Amino acid sequence: MKNSYVFVLFFCLMFSGVYAQENIIVTGTVLDTKTGIPVPSANIIEKGTSNGTMTDFDGESRASPFPDL
Repeated sequence: MKNSYVFVLFFCLMFSGVYAQENIIVTGTVLDTKTGIPVPSANIIEKGTSNGTMTDFDGESRASPFPDL
């Protein structure tokens, strides 16, 4: 009986980290500094890595969590 309690406790603790993670979504718009016009197809790279994304036609970008965050 004691082993079953230990197993249940271990099972609960093992999967508690899965629910504690946050979903981070980075969003933004790239604008030309002089004109304020959105910049389509601009590359956005996380500094020090090769992780990145590209803006759409309206200069907007949306990135799911990068693996190193």
